[in-house]
Amino acid sequence: MVHKISVLAAALAAVVLILAASPAARAEAPAAAPTAPAEKPAADTAKDKPAEVAKDAPAEAGPRARPTPEQVAWHDMELEMFIHFGPAVWQGVQYDNLSVPLSAINPEKLDTEQWADVAVAMGARQIVFVAKHDGGFCWWQTETTDYGVKNTPWRGGKGDVMKDLAASRRNAATSASSVSSRANNHLMLKSACICHGVP
Repeated sequence: MVHKISVLAAALAAVVLILAASPAARAEAPAAAPTAPAEKPAADTAKDKPAEVAKDAPAEAGPRARPTPEQVAWHDMELEMFIHFGPAVWQGVQYDNLSVPLSAINPEKLDTEQWADVAVAMGARQIVFVAKHDGGFCWWQTETTDYGVKNTPWRGGKGDVMKDLAASRRNAATSASSVSSRANNHLMLKSACICHGVP
């Protein structure tokens, strides 16, 4: 139940933030009063003169950046669902402090189908899942670390949230991606212990 509430609260927060910045919200906002353009001093030399501007362009027009097709596609998605779920849930803190043994991480009721259903219900076109945060815990099957889902009791160490979420999003007709932090506090702690001779 706590996990479902956390996911729904995160989804609601994402909706509020994204709706506040959506094109529809900006269109409904009152327009700012127009201001008169500032007068420019006359150019003293030829190098100070502005470049030629197309005849149909506004007087202040200049070179403009053009978004790539990928940037336009991302912009058109407007709303995404961001899921950050990790060992900190069992620790009652914001960031993984490595204090909970892996044997305690057993999300028996984890339901990525529910996540995908919430994403669709809120109008999200993409789910972004934090697959590994700064603590270093990995939610997929990997041989790169011992600090991951493969060493938990969840599904006998065979669970894989990434795989489940990919299947769920296909069923919900939304896209999914993952975020993986480059930081790895578990690896740094383990390396420090090895360097200092701590077993």
